[in-house]
Amino acid sequence: EILNNILPTFSGFEAESEMIVKLCKKKYRLSFIKIPTIYGNDDSKMKAVPAIIGFIKVILKT
Repeated sequence: EILNNILPTFSGFEAESEMIVKLCKKKYRLSFIKIPTIYGNDDSKMKAVPAIIGFIKVILKT
């Protein structure tokens, strides 16, 4: 039931943010857990300016 209420309409990095925003707006409880990340020598694929614009769109449209 909860998952159906927070399914994202965005894709990519924005989808996760959209789901978190929806959870908060519906007053669901949210917890964080540590997940190890292994990048090795690879750089992040996320580009700062497009990511920020995407996150702003999520906030404004959600």
